[in-house]
Amino acid sequence: MLRSALAFVIGLLAFGPFANAQEENDKFLFTRQGCDPFVEVIDVMSGKYGEQPLFVGEGLQFGLQGQVYTGGAMFLVNQNTGSWSLIHLYGDGTACVTAVGTQFEPYSGPTKKLEGEKG
Repeated sequence: MLRSALAFVIGLLAFGPFANAQEENDKFLFTRQGCDPFVEVIDVMSGKYGEQPLFVGEGLQFGLQGQVYTGGAMFLVNQNTGSWSLIHLYGDGTACVTAVGTQFEPYSGPTKKLEGEKG
């Protein structure tokens, strides 16, 4: 119990400056991502959660100090259970789990027509 309380207090002290930054500018969200070699991440997502790649793309990640990291993104889904994961892929073979969730289903709501789009 003492360890938990101590960890909680240390956590508050460590994130105090971030809380002030959040109050000053609500446009930033500080997160922690789990990163491992790509093969290990895919093994966990497919083995433990039964998720398979649904789509891939290229994108950017922004670091805490404004650094820009280019890389790929992969969205994995288990269409039977509805679990999903978004991972980012980097040139050195690292993959970082950016977000995970449940209740995946195709979007069927309204969409805005783009200029020049027919229909």
